[in-house]
Amino acid sequence: PCAGINADCNTVAAIIQVCDDGDACTLDDTEEVLPDGTVCIPCAGARVGCNEGETTTLPCDDGNPNTLNDIEVVLTCDGSVCISCIGELVIVEPTDIFIPNIFNPSSDGSNQNFGLFSDDSNIIIDEFRIYDRWGNIIYQRNNFNVNDTTANWDGTFNGEQSQNGVYVYYVSYMNDLGEQVTLIDDLTLMR
Repeated sequence: PCAGINADCNTVAAIIQVCDDGDACTLDDTEEVLPDGTVCIPCAGARVGCNEGETTTLPCDDGNPNTLNDIEVVLTCDGSVCISCIGELVIVEPTDIFIPNIFNPSSDGSNQNFGLFSDDSNIIIDEFRIYDRWGNIIYQRNNFNVNDTTANWDGTFNGEQSQNGVYVYYVSYMNDLGEQVTLIDDLTLMR
């Protein structure tokens, strides 16, 4: 009878052929098979990383409220993170409050009341006080919007016109960076 040596992967040279291992994250997939189709080494490819594989940029949230346009880069084939979520750092400058240093309650112009002004109408003034030269509080308002003109001082105390002179104001508020700000300075009342 005809007899031969059983061919196996150890005794016969296998053929290397291109294949598809079904894994989108591999390249150069090959397998080794015998001439009769017996598989010696199953189909497999080299695993791709972020440098070789196709990547996708996705929006994300890096958890930092001081960044914009947060993105992360992932491997398209399986979503593995190549570059962790990062955003563009935004430098936030605190909004200024404008406070005049002189006013004329007797004028017919725009300088009749002493008040606070800002481009950011969301600022809430915690405390606003006016002191006379002896340290007595002659005007006080609390918890109002910075541009609220009804909180302005009209230059009176107990219904009487205050005298010309130098007064001191005290202003306390939380700025848009979450910092408590206290401003103390003088103002001149001229009639």
